[in-house]
Order: sequence, then structure tokens, then C-alpha cells
Amino acid sequence: MKEVDEMNIPEDAIFNNWDGDINLTKTNYFDTKYYQNGIHYLCQFDNYWDLLLPSDSSEVIEAASNSRGVIITRGLLEGYDTFQIRFVDEEEHPYVIMIDADFVGYLPDKTEKPELGKQFRIHQDKLGNTPVVLNNIFYNEVETLPWVPKLD
Repeated sequence: MKEVDEMNIPEDAIFNNWDGDINLTKTNYFDTKYYQNGIHYLCQFDNYWDLLLPSDSSEVIEAASNSRGVIITRGLLEGYDTFQIRFVDEEEHPYVIMIDADFVGYLPDKTEKPELGKQFRIHQDKLGNTPVVLNNIFYNEVETLPWVPKLD
């Protein structure tokens, strides 16, 4: 473990495998200190996104379940490379998760233009327990976070 801003951060290595680049079939996240400490883990492969969560993440599951899709935005937050996950719904202030790039597996290639994702899956407490699967995914990069899309 290393200490950052008075918080102990695990240094476990996370390993992931996909079958035919589509379904996450193996991960050791649920056996790591990230999981034990309640740290969310995001990974992507070929525009398929998987968010791995501990069992006490009902708030995230509820927000994702009530959304029409998800916007994943990469940018700097207070100088740190960060991913913002924003669930799109009718609320004035949608649910947002910020994840440091250190907790993102298989970082996407840098992109100059927004990209459509293929699928966003949430795995809670174990691989295969996917209470939420979203097919409306948008990925982009900006200079700084938090980022809010402009409404026309």
C-alpha cells in the first residue's frame, strides 16, 4: 500500500481477460485490496467498458439503472488524469463517478473526436453479476474536469 493525501492506496495488479474482445471473462479485482477498500475499477477493451464495484454500491446501481446511457470523459481533475462517468437521465444534477486513471485498466487510445462505445457493463461483487448493461455510451476527452455537456 502507498499513502496519498493521507489515504492508503493498494498497489495490487489487476488482470483482466476478454473472450473475443467482447465479454470480460476473468479478473482478479474481486480478490484485491481495491475491492476490499471499496475502490471502483474501470476497464475497457475495443470500446466495451466494464465497471467493477464492491457489494455496497447500491447507489451507483440505482443511478445507472435509471439512466438512458453513460458519458465517459477523460481529462485532468486537479492535475490528475481522471475519468468521469456520468449517467444520463432527466435529473438536473445527474449521478457522476470520478475514477483516477490509476484505477482504469487498458486505457483507451487518445482521441481527438468523441467516440461511441459498444457496451457499458457493471459487475457488482463478482464477475458475471451484471445488474446494469447500457448500450448508449459516449466517450470523449477534454482538458479539465468536471465536464458538463452543452445543451442546445
